[in-house]
Amino acid sequence: CELSAREKMTLLKMSDLSGSLAGIDFSPYITGYPIIDGNYYALAKTWNAPEMKRPGCVWLHTLLISLRLLSRLKDFANLETLFKKPDVKNLKSFSTAIQYQSTSRDGEIPNRASFDSLVYRVYENANKPILFTGDFSDGIGQDLLNLWNYQWPRLRRTFSFCTGSFSIRYLDDKPLDLQVIPKDSDLIINSNSLSEFVILRTFSRETSSVSSWYSLFKESNLEDVLKFMFKYGADVDGNRNRYVSLFLAFKFDEQFYSFDNALSQTVKFIQQHFPNPNEAKVLKKDLLLRLFDKEKKNKYYFLIQRLSNAKENKPFDEIELEYSKLISDLWKREVISKIELADILKQIDFEKLGEDASQLLSSIPIDSWMELEWLTKDTILKVLLLNSTIVDESIIWSAENSKQALW
Repeated sequence: CELSAREKMTLLKMSDLSGSLAGIDFSPYITGYPIIDGNYYALAKTWNAPEMKRPGCVWLHTLLISLRLLSRLKDFANLETLFKKPDVKNLKSFSTAIQYQSTSRDGEIPNRASFDSLVYRVYENANKPILFTGDFSDGIGQDLLNLWNYQWPRLRRTFSFCTGSFSIRYLDDKPLDLQVIPKDSDLIINSNSLSEFVILRTFSRETSSVSSWYSLFKESNLEDVLKFMFKYGADVDGNRNRYVSLFLAFKFDEQFYSFDNALSQTVKFIQQHFPNPNEAKVLKKDLLLRLFDKEKKNKYYFLIQRLSNAKENKPFDEIELEYSKLISDLWKREVISKIELADILKQIDFEKLGEDASQLLSSIPIDSWMELEWLTKDTILKVLLLNSTIVDESIIWSAENSKQALW
């Protein structure tokens, strides 16, 4: 594949030994990182090269995974089988693309307890980079690949990690999200300024007190969680501090039809976890559609909140509503009274009704709209073209009609 000079420089920097360990043996380790401003994610495995004359040499095999393929992969643990330790005799074999057939995961993760524990620590401490003390032999390497696997595509593309950091590793001047510091390297990490990190001395032991989301997570089917995140994570920020909110949305979705007051609980949940109007729009729209389907009156209550610019409704501001069709549906299905209909029309801006405004007005009682402030001759003409019988309504010509001059 063709790489830019910037991409090549990133690969060069990240291919060095992850610390100063010249002459010291170490276990192979894996590093994963996005190539900034590029179209690839790099997954690399590093081996010691004691047979080379220069101290500190390593062998490294890097897989360049296109971002498009990255979003389709289903079993990241199998990627490790693609690594081959280079030597001076087989270097030419690394110049050709690997044909990789993605396969579905076969059953559950072997050590679910260990994986769950890692999930908790990574996402509970999501606002700082994390340093683990441990060894690849502890199984954290496989757990890390599984962790990466069970992320939605936008998070997969940004997540960075190393299972063998002998000193703090950086990508574009930012520390990797998660780094495993071998146990023998405690002296090295203690010599650094680590205030910007969360340091976890073990990863396999759970704390006695955990957050409620984690208790729910341990009982959840991972494939169902991943399927949900793939569907609704497309417009959720690719940052690991969004994982818990998206997972809780999964649990909220599971329980949706059991709620007694679904509208208030949905609005409260979205306000708490997705307050940004530009985030999770797909999720918000789907929840609204289900709210409207669950209880007809929910459509009216939500519309009134939107028109009154209610604070709790702000997270939904970027969800487009077809106001004319929505109001027409409320009236035709007898969800609202004539008084409620008139109240909606008084609050709404004419522009929000769009091209279907005339169609709406021609299909609802004239006394609900004939005196609206935004009514114009042009609007009346368009309505009459759709329903000319309106002129036969006596109320139009009564003294009570303050807009009679327009007619």
